[in-house]
Amino acid sequence: MNRNKENIKYGVMLNLYLAQSIPMSFFSTVLPVIMRENHFSLTSIGLIQLVKLPWLLKFIWAPVVDSAQGKLKSYKKWIIASELLYALTIFSIAFFDLETDFKLIVILL
Repeated sequence: MNRNKENIKYGVMLNLYLAQSIPMSFFSTVLPVIMRENHFSLTSIGLIQLVKLPWLLKFIWAPVVDSAQGKLKSYKKWIIASELLYALTIFSIAFFDLETDFKLIVILL
């Protein structure tokens, strides 16, 4: 029985990391290609790499989150809330125009 719970735990962790990395990978690899085809400046294309900054600085903010959460249920609430916010943010970006709302899109990313 413990083996099954452990497999479920690892499956959930895998899905969470996939849910985070797929949009980040899209914005850091595909979006620059689309921008280059639409003749954006190289400076603007380079700004898209800022999307990776929260992931790279995770070692700074993760301990703060861990110390603020005491119970497993708190972690679940934190994960669900942050994933929903992340999904809503990604969804809302679809309604902006890349050329006119570029700065706002970078900020939301």
